[in-house]
Amino acid sequence: MLKDLEILTNLYFTFDKPVPFKGGLFIYPVKIRDYYEFYSIVDILMLDKNNDPVTIPMSYLKFIHYLSQQQEGMIFNIKLSKLLELVLHIDNGFYCPVCNYQITEKEIIEKLNNLGQNTEEKSKKFSELRTCPHCSKPMYDIIRYVEEERGRVCLYIKDIKLHSGDFDRLKDIILYQNISDYEDDSMMDSDLAADIKQLRAIKNAGIEDATLERKLACAVVSSGYTFETIQDITLRKLRLLLSVEDAKMFYQATKIGSMSGMVTFKTEPDHWIYQKKKTLFDEGATALDDLKNKIDMVN
Repeated sequence: MLKDLEILTNLYFTFDKPVPFKGGLFIYPVKIRDYYEFYSIVDILMLDKNNDPVTIPMSYLKFIHYLSQQQEGMIFNIKLSKLLELVLHIDNGFYCPVCNYQITEKEIIEKLNNLGQNTEEKSKKFSELRTCPHCSKPMYDIIRYVEEERGRVCLYIKDIKLHSGDFDRLKDIILYQNISDYEDDSMMDSDLAADIKQLRAIKNAGIEDATLERKLACAVVSSGYTFETIQDITLRKLRLLLSVEDAKMFYQATKIGSMSGMVTFKTEPDHWIYQKKKTLFDEGATALDDLKNKIDMVN
């Protein structure tokens, strides 16, 4: 959980500004145009390392590194690399720590593809690309893990070294920055987290998530955006735009029903602007109440 979440929200998240990070890096908010790419790889930051006794004592960075060494580890490597490229606005590839020459992954692939199907020539060319053409020094991966003494793992982005604590902060910023209603449940009791997850499933049973195309159409109808301009807003703002529009319509409908005398409420509905803050515990309690009401109606 980010200790300075309120500060980050007020200074950066609210205005879709990149967050300054270690070593001169900036963490950029993801735009709508990268919606599918982001949601296909962001799960690399939301895995439950407490499901396995072996990984429970590990830092999250060491946990990801551990997964990268398993049978299907390449998937985890690709996801982390692509996510870092997306949010840090960098290109992975090779770089020379001596003269700072670098070649991107895209350029490497193009050079190898030019050799056709000759695997021997490709292997030779790949070895050549690992050597700097200017100073003949070994080239390093721009994004790479480094195992240190006592089993510690660090992540390097060029010459910027990220320790496990740095990675935890990077992970949290990415999630809170791009998912406006994200809440960290990693420290919650596992049984309670499972119960809340089950209650969510019951509450949302039969409700299918809208496609991105439909979400964009709803956002266009509800705002002054066009389909062309809306691609430049962030994921955070799209989610916020749709949730606010939904809250506004619900509030207006309930107020009209209440004023007409046709509908009564035990408690006054939240105002669509000034809403009460709800936590995961509140959501779980609400879902449980809804479930009880459904059971009572059946009985």
